[in-house]
Amino acid sequence: MLNGQTEKEVDDQCTSSPGDYERLRSLLLGDDYEKIIQQRLAQNNIDRFAEVISEAFRLRNQQDSSLSEEMSPVIEASIDTSIKNNPERITNIIFPIIGPAVRKAVSSALSDLMHSLNYFLQQSLTVRALAWRFKAWQLGISYGQYVLMHSIQYQVEQVFLIHRKSGVLIQSAVAEGIKYQDPDLVSSMLTAITDFANDSFNQDSESLNVLQFGSLNLLIESGPHAVIAFAVRGILSNDIRQYSSELLEKIHICYAKQLHSFDGDTTPFDSCIGWLQKALLKKNKSPERSRPWLAIIVLLLLSSLSSLYIYQKWQLNNSVQHVVDQINNQMGYQVLQQNYKNDELHLLILHSPLTPSIEDLLKKIRNNHFKIIVEEKLSSLDSPELYVPYLAQKYQSTLSTKREGQLIQLLVSGKISPNNLSDLKQDRLVKNYFNLVISKTLILTTNISVEAKNRLEVEALVNQINSQHFYFNLSSTQLASDSYENLNTTIAQIKRVILLEKLANISIKQISISGYSDNKGRKNSNLDLSSERAKLIESILKANGITESLIISWGYGAQDLPSVPSDRQRRARVEVLYIPNRVPHD
Repeated sequence: MLNGQTEKEVDDQCTSSPGDYERLRSLLLGDDYEKIIQQRLAQNNIDRFAEVISEAFRLRNQQDSSLSEEMSPVIEASIDTSIKNNPERITNIIFPIIGPAVRKAVSSALSDLMHSLNYFLQQSLTVRALAWRFKAWQLGISYGQYVLMHSIQYQVEQVFLIHRKSGVLIQSAVAEGIKYQDPDLVSSMLTAITDFANDSFNQDSESLNVLQFGSLNLLIESGPHAVIAFAVRGILSNDIRQYSSELLEKIHICYAKQLHSFDGDTTPFDSCIGWLQKALLKKNKSPERSRPWLAIIVLLLLSSLSSLYIYQKWQLNNSVQHVVDQINNQMGYQVLQQNYKNDELHLLILHSPLTPSIEDLLKKIRNNHFKIIVEEKLSSLDSPELYVPYLAQKYQSTLSTKREGQLIQLLVSGKISPNNLSDLKQDRLVKNYFNLVISKTLILTTNISVEAKNRLEVEALVNQINSQHFYFNLSSTQLASDSYENLNTTIAQIKRVILLEKLANISIKQISISGYSDNKGRKNSNLDLSSERAKLIESILKANGITESLIISWGYGAQDLPSVPSDRQRRARVEVLYIPNRVPHD
């Protein structure tokens, strides 16, 4: 005891608390010093960590895969967040990969589809097709399914992934439309077969890699921990063998830990079902070069029937014309009208009372093809003027007669087409009864319809439009002074063509504008300049009411025209494209 104090109380007075030190340091150095010390310590830790992190990752990866396993969730979460926050960025990154892959897949699918359709069409009208239809009926399957069986070179119908040690089925995949047994049952049977081979023949199961059942082959590939089996219909090619080996190696690499510690739970292998489905390979046979005899026979038969019909029609027309010619060649007879219908030839005949009777005339005409029914009109040899209205109607002309004793003049006046005038001169009635006289005022016309006249006008306008060029100043989109008036004329012509579209029975498909430049300057600059010139003409046409949907403009840059001056190469051209409409049948 010291001065009445215990030893413990003395010790307590001599021992300072931690808070006393902090207050003392704060009083001596201040608060800012403490913050600077903490920041410096933190900065040094970051620098030291940055220096060793890459080496630490490398050493840890050499020891085991725990680092990748721990980092995988973080990386996956980061990728997921990045995609959600900025999907456009990931799209731009994978576009060069996805684009060609999609095009390749679509091209392959279309090629396979065209191949199958072509094969179906080739086999649809052949003797083999009839036999295949009968066999498909016997087997109780559709014809298309039977043809498909014979149109493929090979098809992987099923894929089995089996644990080697336990024989348990891990995963399986089946092609669409394939009838199959329970995969677990197939796996058990496969395990039993391999065990039987091992016990009976003292062979390792790896040597038993192909089993054949008719057209079905079972390819077995064995690995350290798993076995993969392909059920292949058709030819067992090297492509399938190589694919099965590569797939088995891939599964062992990605699922090494799960296979090594497999306890019957197949859940960890759910993600590999996509690989097995991709292994359902298929390859079609090359089409056999066979002749579709049935189709050829059908076509020949149809051609023969068509030829026979055409020949009979031609023969009938000749027979009708022969009858008409025989009647017209008889003096005093003229066939005014003729109509063939339902194996009957109806004739309207003008003849003189002095001529033989119609019945006597028909008896002289040999005809066994149809029945002839005659309607008569009598005329007098003394009054051949009765024929004039018939001739005027037949040849679309103005005819008049004048008697001079026994001679009767037939005067042709007004308007008549050259063809009708020529036929009138050769007409038998005219030769027998009249002296043909042609008026000096006779006008020869061309038989043309209103529609044809409008179409000729359209053709002339389009030729003028398409041959016109509009020139530009050097290195600019400003029209040359002499091109403004030409452009106004062209706009008026285009509007006229649009106005005549229905009257001429045509369809305007497109108004194309082409822009060009001279060969001075860079190629890309010339191309842009020519495009701008074409667009200028396009905007002017639109501003003047030309239908916008008809107009399209292109820039072609500089053309290789060494014989054309440069100022004539800086141009634009307008082309109107149209097609005549078909005339509807009555």
